[in-house]
Amino acid sequence: MTLPQDESEIGVYSQNLECTPRIIASQFLTKQQFAELFQVSERTIDRWLTLGLVPPETRFNIGGCVRFKRQAIENWIQAGQPGIINDPLTAKAL
Repeated sequence: MTLPQDESEIGVYSQNLECTPRIIASQFLTKQQFAELFQVSERTIDRWLTLGLVPPETRFNIGGCVRFKRQAIENWIQAGQPGIINDPLTAKAL
């Protein structure tokens, strides 16, 4: 699984990055982009966050918007996404 490397691969940011300056947008993913990466719903991402299955160092909140740090997510993916397997609803889908 690889992450898109620039805006042309991700698409237009205008609606999803209201809380993040455009110049640094490529370093971060929105919840929608994060969900698309794992092919799950945003609700599943919310559940993962609530259950603590996504490491805290992969994300931050700014102005009420959650953003995921691209490099930290790449590291987490390379480590095999420890934690997600512990989600019984997601494990069935995997």
